[in-house]
Amino acid sequence: MKIEKNEVKKFLSSWTKGVIEIGKAHEEQKNFTEAAINFLNHHYAFEEDDVMFKPTFTSIRLFRNNFDEALSYFIAGSFDEDNGFALKPWAKIELDEEPDI
Repeated sequence: MKIEKNEVKKFLSSWTKGVIEIGKAHEEQKNFTEAAINFLNHHYAFEEDDVMFKPTFTSIRLFRNNFDEALSYFIAGSFDEDNGFALKPWAKIELDEEPDI
């Protein structure tokens, strides 16, 4: 299956918007956990196969290999170093590199 560059751009745009939406839900005291679960289900394939997710801001436990560990990274919980990446008040997320396909 060939993945086109525009599909990658669309996915990355959806990913950044999803992270921002989790933070907004948290800030507005809405169900941010549900938003994070929906985000993970849409953007990661934990239910289909093994995933080696490498969070950006980790130094002790470098990978999150299952759904619950990834959820912890985005909204905090299971590991001391997980402070809730998506709970920060992100207004905009810019990705530095264009996908090279």
